[in-house]
Amino acid sequence: MEKISDSDIYSFLLKRLLMIFHIGIFISMSVSGQSTIIIHSLNQEVYFEDFEDSLHGWTSFSLDSLNQNCWIYGEVDSTKFPWNASSGTRAWYTTRTDTTVIEYTYVLSPYFIFEGLDRPMVSLDIKRSLNHNNDGTALEYTVNNGKNWITLGGINDGGINWYNSDSIWDGLINRKIGWTGEKDFSEDSIWYRAAYWLDELIGHDTVQFRIAYSSKGDSTINSSGFAFDNFTIKQRTRLSVLEYFTNSNTPECYAADIEVCKIMKQAPDEVIDIQYHASGSRADRYYKDNPVPANSRGTIYGVTDIPYAVLDGGFDHAELGDRMVYDFNSRSPNVEDIRQRSLMDPDFNLEMIITQLAPSLELSIIVEALRDLEQKELTLYIAVIEKLVDDSRYVGTNGIFKFRNVVRKILPDAGGIYFGKKEWKKGEIEYINLVWETPFLPIDLNYFSIVVFIQDDLTREILQAADYPEYYSYDCWSKGYYECPDFYYHINVSCETLTGQLEITSQVLIYPNPAREIVNMSFEGITKEEMQFTLYDLAGKIMISDIIEPWQQFYSRPLGDLEQGLYIVEIRIINDKQIYYRGKLFHY
Repeated sequence: MEKISDSDIYSFLLKRLLMIFHIGIFISMSVSGQSTIIIHSLNQEVYFEDFEDSLHGWTSFSLDSLNQNCWIYGEVDSTKFPWNASSGTRAWYTTRTDTTVIEYTYVLSPYFIFEGLDRPMVSLDIKRSLNHNNDGTALEYTVNNGKNWITLGGINDGGINWYNSDSIWDGLINRKIGWTGEKDFSEDSIWYRAAYWLDELIGHDTVQFRIAYSSKGDSTINSSGFAFDNFTIKQRTRLSVLEYFTNSNTPECYAADIEVCKIMKQAPDEVIDIQYHASGSRADRYYKDNPVPANSRGTIYGVTDIPYAVLDGGFDHAELGDRMVYDFNSRSPNVEDIRQRSLMDPDFNLEMIITQLAPSLELSIIVEALRDLEQKELTLYIAVIEKLVDDSRYVGTNGIFKFRNVVRKILPDAGGIYFGKKEWKKGEIEYINLVWETPFLPIDLNYFSIVVFIQDDLTREILQAADYPEYYSYDCWSKGYYECPDFYYHINVSCETLTGQLEITSQVLIYPNPAREIVNMSFEGITKEEMQFTLYDLAGKIMISDIIEPWQQFYSRPLGDLEQGLYIVEIRIINDKQIYYRGKLFHY
């Protein structure tokens, strides 16, 4: 019989504890000298450790043969590296007395349960005093109690101040990537905030991190090593806006349209894609319908040629490097820029409540400052979007036949809603109520959406955005279709359902829509087969499911206690699963 190790027993007991407890707790147990386990649940909570009053489960270890361990936790000596803590007086840092000694040491975190976060990220403040590629540090994680350690992230792949080399000496471990000195030797004069996303850890319940430091030990340069402070795990809450200027008669926009669509596939929950049809060399029908959105937004950014795209206003920021503007020749939009932007904390929270869509639009927007802000001039823009246009009257000459996320109107006008020049205090709230009675251009309500964003008038930075309904892409991307899908609302049903018979010839009238207490369905002809009526919410959950008996031309369904919002209506013929009707229902 195979002997069970103490380590396996420890892992088993830990897993059992994690199945029982789902809050941040302290548990004492004794297996092979490991006596205290600290477990933090991340269920919508922010984990923040500034190391000011205690270790809180963080500890250091050595992996080299001489048991060298240069890590120190405590108050920082102002006469030597790292000279000061990032905040307060305490931090974790290394102090090397002999730089010729090979060293591999690390600081180990408590355990974390990754439940309740769908966009998790980590950030920590770092300071380096490293010999280029002879010394290095990386953030690693394990999901199996230390049996395997995985380096988090790479170079130039969307992190903020993340790793800067993949050629670090790896004599004791198989890891070449990490933070190192910028040249032969360099020491940071300030603390930097490093950040990376943690999506790969979603759902794991035995996660630990370690900040691993290694040194080749043959340097004559007196490098001090590495320091970190303010370790944070939380939800990413920024929603970015990619404003894309295109035209259906411009040949160069063909490839750019596809490129933008593919990028949205890769980061659907990080960014909203809105598209303006500009005049170009030959105006298309979208531009002729309403030239104001493209002209007004193009003037703000100085757009002179298309295709052209701007991420979050294309502003300058030290953490982001190049301005996020794209001409599709020298530079194109990319997922790394979008992910990097998502790691930056937003200045505002936006909440939008739609009370009525037709015959007039009625909505409320709550703008909340998340930190104290110096005097700024800010404007709130409300854009009416048509998510999909599949209409031959709008087809131009460049070969694109379906158009997505077209801006049809900016409300109340192209100038937006101006807040004036003012300071903002953390927690300060502005309420915007808008009633718009003027009819829109003809828009299929099945693909109707509203996007709001708040923008700094001076820097052009878009500070936060929100949309209704929420913008997600279908899971069917994984099927590998070349073309972008026709729908962008995220519903957890099978791809076979979504790609079934979409050319529906049957006529079904759903009314009233929006509906309050009851919804009625009137069929073009008398139904001869049994059908199933299903109402989904936008998460794909079935809210109502009824059988419609054959030989009916009219069917009514009370909505009961259904919460207000947007729902998906689907009617299927039961025998052959054929889709008879699919549309959207607004309930208020």
